[in-house]
Amino acid sequence: MFDVAAREPLPLRERPLVAMETAALDRLGLTHEQAAHRLASLREACRRFGGQFTLLWHNSLLATRRARRLYEAAFGGS
Repeated sequence: MFDVAAREPLPLRERPLVAMETAALDRLGLTHEQAAHRLASLREACRRFGGQFTLLWHNSLLATRRARRLYEAAFGGS
């Protein structure tokens, strides 16, 4: 990261967003099962290439048991 006004590097580290649950479920129109598979594939690709799997998950979408299972699957849980 860089402070353009001060023309100096900042002591911050930028991590790119890899996935967001609303993109998988709403924009791509995937089922929960398809989304779990896609997120697991992205997580595995990040691991394989030494990257970090950065996932944005809105906590308002954890209201149902089914949504929580998808969240757990995205991180390699049950």
